[in-house]
Amino acid sequence: MPVNLAELADPCHTAVLTMECQRGVVGDLSPLAEIRDAVAKKGSLLATGKLCQQARQTGAKVVHCVVENRPDRAGTAQNCRILAMAVRNTDAPLTAGSQAAQLVPELNCQPSDIISARSHGMTDNKGYIVIGAGQGMGRQTAHALSQVGAKVLCMDIEASRAEQVADEVDGEAFVGDATQREDIEQLASTAEDLLPGIDGFVDIIGMARWGGVLDINDEDWDWQFNMVLRHAYLASQILGRKMVAAGNGGTMVFIASVSALTAAPNHAAYGAGKPYSPL
Repeated sequence: MPVNLAELADPCHTAVLTMECQRGVVGDLSPLAEIRDAVAKKGSLLATGKLCQQARQTGAKVVHCVVENRPDRAGTAQNCRILAMAVRNTDAPLTAGSQAAQLVPELNCQPSDIISARSHGMTDNKGYIVIGAGQGMGRQTAHALSQVGAKVLCMDIEASRAEQVADEVDGEAFVGDATQREDIEQLASTAEDLLPGIDGFVDIIGMARWGGVLDINDEDWDWQFNMVLRHAYLASQILGRKMVAAGNGGTMVFIASVSALTAAPNHAAYGAGKPYSPL
C-alpha cells in the first residue's frame, strides 16, 4: 500500500536520520564513481530530500550524521570501503569545513536540522591496553583501537600471539598471565613506559570448563572463577589506580556473557561467576 509520508513523520515518535549523505561520500565529489553514479541514477538523494521536507512540515526533527576526518587523515576506520577510499582522496578530503564534508544539496538542509559530526581519529595520542589480544575478539579490538589512532599494548599469555598482533597494529607486546597480580603490576609499569598514557583497557579474557554442580571439583571451581573474575578484579584495581593518579580518568571495558543472565546445563562454575563480571 502507498506510504503516507505525513503519517510516517509523525512528530510524536519519529525523527528522520540521514547517514553520511555528503558530497565526498555519495555526492559529486565521491571517489567511488560507481556508487556516485548509481545513487544519482536511482534518485536516492532526491527521494531522501523529499522525505526530509515532509518531516520538517510535520514538525519532526531531521538529523544529519556526517563523518569528518582529521587533517592528517590518521585514525580513519578502514573497515568501510567508502570511508577508506574517501580518506585517500586527497583532492577532496573529508575534513571539517571542506566541500567534500558538506551535505549533498539534494537534502536542502535547513537551520532547524541537526548536524551531528562523527570525527575519526579522536583516540590519537592515547594509549590503550587489550588484555587477551592474541586472538579472536581481542585481536579485533586491538585492530579497531589502532584504526582510530590509539597506541595499543597487546597482552597475551602466549608470546607469539602477543607479538604477532602487536606487529599487525604497530603496537607493543606484553606477555603475562592476567590472573597473577605481579603480571598485571608489570603490565601497568610497561604501559606507563611505552604508551602516551593509560587511557583505558579492554579485558577480553574468558574460558570455561563444563561440569554440573554435583560433579565439579574444587580445582575446577577455583580455576573457573580465576578465569572469569580474578583478571577483571586485578586489572580494574591496578590499572584503575594508574588512571586515577594521572587525573584524566579512563575507560574500562569487560566482555561478559549471556550466562550472566540465564542458566544452562553444565555451566555450574562458569555461570556462577559471570553475574559478578563487570558489565
